[in-house]
Amino acid sequence: MSVQQPHSLFVEQTKAYTRYFTAQDQHLFTLIVMNRVRFAANRTNRTDDLVPEGITIPQSLYFSTDPHFGAIDITGVATAGSVATTPVDYTQDIYQFSDTLTWNKGNHVIKAGADLQNYHFDGFSFSRYGGTFRFRNVQEFLTLRRSATAQADRFTGNLPGTDTHRRMRQWYNAFFVQDSWRAADTLTLDYGLRYDYVTDPKELDGKVAGLLSFNDLNTSATGVTPGTPMFKNPSYKSFAPRLGVAWNPLGDKKSTIKAGYGLFYQPLTTSFYRGTTFRIYPYFAGVDIRQPPVFGPGMIAVLQAGVDPATVQKRSEFIAYDEKQPYTEQWHAHFDRDLGHNTVAEVGYVGSSGHNLPFYGDPNTTPSTYVNGVKMLVPGATLRFPAWGRIRTRINEAHSKYQGATVSLTKRYSNNWQAQASYTYGNSHDNWSGGQIGSSDFDNGAGSATDWWDPNYERGPSSFDIRHTLVVNGTYVLPFFQNRHGVAGVLLKNWQIGGVAQFSSGLPFTPLENYDQVGDGQSDVGLQKPNLTGTVNYPGTDTMWFDPSAFSVPAAGVFGNAGRNSLRGPNLKVADISVFKNQRLGRYLVQFRLEAFNAFNWVNLGLPDFFIFNAAGGVRNPTAGRIRTTSTPARQIQLGMKFLF
Repeated sequence: MSVQQPHSLFVEQTKAYTRYFTAQDQHLFTLIVMNRVRFAANRTNRTDDLVPEGITIPQSLYFSTDPHFGAIDITGVATAGSVATTPVDYTQDIYQFSDTLTWNKGNHVIKAGADLQNYHFDGFSFSRYGGTFRFRNVQEFLTLRRSATAQADRFTGNLPGTDTHRRMRQWYNAFFVQDSWRAADTLTLDYGLRYDYVTDPKELDGKVAGLLSFNDLNTSATGVTPGTPMFKNPSYKSFAPRLGVAWNPLGDKKSTIKAGYGLFYQPLTTSFYRGTTFRIYPYFAGVDIRQPPVFGPGMIAVLQAGVDPATVQKRSEFIAYDEKQPYTEQWHAHFDRDLGHNTVAEVGYVGSSGHNLPFYGDPNTTPSTYVNGVKMLVPGATLRFPAWGRIRTRINEAHSKYQGATVSLTKRYSNNWQAQASYTYGNSHDNWSGGQIGSSDFDNGAGSATDWWDPNYERGPSSFDIRHTLVVNGTYVLPFFQNRHGVAGVLLKNWQIGGVAQFSSGLPFTPLENYDQVGDGQSDVGLQKPNLTGTVNYPGTDTMWFDPSAFSVPAAGVFGNAGRNSLRGPNLKVADISVFKNQRLGRYLVQFRLEAFNAFNWVNLGLPDFFIFNAAGGVRNPTAGRIRTTSTPARQIQLGMKFLF
């Protein structure tokens, strides 16, 4: 697959495939004892590169000796050239063996089993391959004058000989036992215990190590300690109880109360450390040069000279060594009632609390503190690790809380129709959403925290927080002409229509500044927030979804008071309609399908431009609040045929 980059001269070429193999044996030893054993092998491969299309860039213009052209990045305008993590080529193989034994003993159904998974992760993923020059604005790029001694704002690249090839190996093992006990005709209890643990991820050539202490970044050449794992394994005490109850309080089999609680651990497998394993110094010899004095091929000589803390800073990625085990508590309570006429109503409550969740950012910043509730830089302080540039680091420090209420009405199929309507009110808050593999998992989220040392500064609605959701669906089988035969019967009978409609409130997003207004010195930009000085008005149009005049630029050295995910995007409404014709051909069934997606062609606007200020000195972004995309496509109609046998 090829995807055109916003700059028309470059195209991103992506290929991916997944292959599965599964074998299963189910054996009945006696009438009350059964065993099921399963083996699976899965392979996932992905390759990705961003290359010029229709032109040839002479190697004499390259920024490094890498056999790849790098990139020119103008903050808030465009990026021309290779993105941060290309080229990529890696393969993950998972070999899985699982076994479950079921024993029906009187009023008990007892299950016990194990799930063993072996991970093989091989390949490479470069970072800033060919090098990237960053400019703060177009004028800076055109004049090559960032200051009297610098031609650009930043250069990130790699020293000659950088190696990102890795061969990772790891086991994930889980064991469980549970019992479903029918304590009475009206009461069933479910209880069990699960144990999950992972082994330390190993690299077959020893090309990973741990950052045992941040102090090592200032006292040792490489920071890491060879021979240690990337992080201290926190999984060995991961015992997870589960409890559930189903009660028919009236004994009439028409009312049911269900409730449950469970503890769920998140294993630290490849999705957690994949990006880091490619970018640990010194196996990965990345550099981050602040205000480079040269632009273009002249950078080759700078890179060949190696690291000089005064001019060329090291660049890496780490995982906090004393890592914590992520886990989530989940609970629910539901009441459902059979109303007769094949209709069931349900009211429920769902909650969860996440602990030690992944948090991601760059610890190499100037220290900050709070004065009278205002977050600001410590006067006179400098970067914590001056010999280093960007050192993005994962730490399991985030927390989340979700509470939701649900109401639904379901009409089971009878008299040729069925339907369901459900409404959910949800409220989710956290201090980080996703971001396990090095970037945000959501378009409305930043890829890195504003201040890695202050997770609570990021507290706000979750990036996936949708307060209201209404979903309605139904199917109606037309009863007409069912007794017709011949050509008339073929054409007129066995038609059905169906549809599903969803109405949701908007996603949250964060107002940001697209430059380093605070002056904390970290490599990442576009993470800092402005001050909120008034009430945010929502004109609600594509040219101005929200009014950015409610925000002002903070003083230098002061962090803005605007909250993470404090603004709301457009609502969503979409309806899909289908018309099916079922035709029996002997033992087989042919289904002709006409489907219309977004059938009423409702326009669902995407997120607005949420960068309030885009240049030093508080220059306002003229497109702040403007929406240029849609979140759903226009109406799409599809004809199809399905053959069932």
